[in-house]
Amino acid sequence: MADTTQINCPECGTEININKALYAQLETEIKDRFDTEVQTHRQKYQQAVEVLKQKELRLKQQESLVEEKVQKELQARLAQEKTQLELAIKEELESAQKERIGLMEKELEEKSLQLIELNRSKAQVEQLKREKEEMEEKIRYESQKELNTLLDQERQKIHKLVQDQNELKFKEKEKQLSDLKQK
Repeated sequence: MADTTQINCPECGTEININKALYAQLETEIKDRFDTEVQTHRQKYQQAVEVLKQKELRLKQQESLVEEKVQKELQARLAQEKTQLELAIKEELESAQKERIGLMEKELEEKSLQLIELNRSKAQVEQLKREKEEMEEKIRYESQKELNTLLDQERQKIHKLVQDQNELKFKEKEKQLSDLKQK
């Protein structure tokens, strides 16, 4: 089988592998055919995409026209309902206004009385605070005074103790000195 897949070039005598040559030729033909088909499919795809974009554009235009029409109708209905509501509200307000004014005057009077009572309570609280602060200040003063007295007493005790110790030391030194003189 090796003899049939190999042939010699009639001009140069070089051995040529027929399988490789045929494979390369077939590969080139198939690749060219495949590239052509891919290009054809790409063109069809791009055309389909373009058609879809045009359809989408038309749909958006139609949608905006429908939206515009809906907005106009909606605005007309809203204007009509607004007018009706304004009339109904005006009538209701006029009838309820007198009642509200009466209730507000009564509420104002109650609030005034509550405010007077609140101010009275605040004044009492402030007076109690002042009394408390005065009492705290007095207690602080008395405590400080008592503390100072205790501190003075302790200082005097310490001073007397130190003086007594010094006197004892002095007497001991004198005794030692006199003992030394006698020797």
